[in-house]
Amino acid sequence: MDARPSFIATTATLLGIVVAVLLALAPPDWWLRQGDPLWRAAHVLCHAESFDLPCAAAPSLVPPSVDAWRIVRVSPRADSIFKELVYSDDVRFPALLYGLAGVYATDSGFFRRNISRIGATSESVRVTLDCVNRWQPLPSSIAELQSGRWTRQLEPTPGVITSH
Repeated sequence: MDARPSFIATTATLLGIVVAVLLALAPPDWWLRQGDPLWRAAHVLCHAESFDLPCAAAPSLVPPSVDAWRIVRVSPRADSIFKELVYSDDVRFPALLYGLAGVYATDSGFFRRNISRIGATSESVRVTLDCVNRWQPLPSSIAELQSGRWTRQLEPTPGVITSH
C-alpha cells in the first residue's frame, strides 16, 4: 500500500485550512447578523439588481426586494437604514432608489436635500413597473420619487402574498 496521502485527502485538508482561515478573518458581528431578518433585508436592498415595484396583476406576488423594503420600513431603524442606502458611495442605483423611497416616508427634509443626487447623472437603472422590466434614465425617476407614488406602491397592501 502506498504511504503517500491521496489527492482527495490532500485537497480536503487544504480546503479545510482555507475555510478555517476565512472563518477566523470574518468580523465577529458578521455571524450574529446572519440570523437578523432586518440585516438580511438591508442586504437584499443594498445588492438589488433592479428597482422593483409590486405587480398589480393576479396573483399579486411581491418581489423579494419589495418585501425587504417593507421589513426595513416597519423597523425602528428604518430611517437610518434608508439614509445609509442613500449616503453610501458603494451602493447600486436600485438601492439608492429604495433608500430615497424610504426617506420620502421617514424624513422628507432629508429626501428633498438628497433627491438631486440622482438628477445630475445620465445613468440608467433597471426598473420594474406594471410587471414590465425596463431600463429607465435615473433623472426620469425623480418625478416618480418626488410625487410619492413609488413609496406608496412599496407600502404593504392587505391580502397580498409576500415572497417569504
